[in-house]
Amino acid sequence: MKMKLIITFFTCLLLFSVAQVAGQVHWHVQAAINSSNIRVSDPLNRQESPDARIGFNIGLGADIPLWGDFSVQPTFQYAKRGFVVGQTYSVGWGANFKASTSYLELPVDFVYSPAFGHGNLLLGVGPYVGYGTGGRWRTDNPVLMDDIMIDNQGELVFQNDASYGNLGTYVLARPWDYGLHGKVGYRLFGRYLIQLEHQQGLKNLNPHWSGFDNGNSLKNSSWALSVGYQL
Repeated sequence: MKMKLIITFFTCLLLFSVAQVAGQVHWHVQAAINSSNIRVSDPLNRQESPDARIGFNIGLGADIPLWGDFSVQPTFQYAKRGFVVGQTYSVGWGANFKASTSYLELPVDFVYSPAFGHGNLLLGVGPYVGYGTGGRWRTDNPVLMDDIMIDNQGELVFQNDASYGNLGTYVLARPWDYGLHGKVGYRLFGRYLIQLEHQQGLKNLNPHWSGFDNGNSLKNSSWALSVGYQL
């Protein structure tokens, strides 16, 4: 796990170093309001989706020219995500389960930005990688875990194996995530950015239990409206 985090860090560092050397690279800062959720299914392929939860993203990115109107745009960001289960689901959550999660993410979009009016259209698509750093859970009433009654809130953690942890800790998902990222936006006067972004996880984040796979599937999904400023 630590090795993967180190690799991701140095990948970011390499991208930004290349950007600095290129000389024509433009940096941007951005913030977003997001609506995130998870998509779950059980071994019988019954699809379920909890209610979305509002969060936010903040990030620092670069626009690295390739040729013509094409460029590559990596953005390192911190994202607050989550979901709400308002009823009992077959995958195991009880009623009124509210999750708030935190991720470090790196979407890398290949962007086409033709001139349009007083600025440029932004059409981008590419992969992303993310790492879950933790979170909190809450319910309306105290929760019974095995034969022990605990409080109505606790810590969310990201682990590959859900068979160990502290009392009141809920192992939500595996920490490493990846998938597809896309955006449509506009850059006004070469400075001001507004973008509609979508992120769809492809990795099954459902953790194992002492090596046993229960067959459930869990994947992240989110929409975001971001604004930014190009330095």
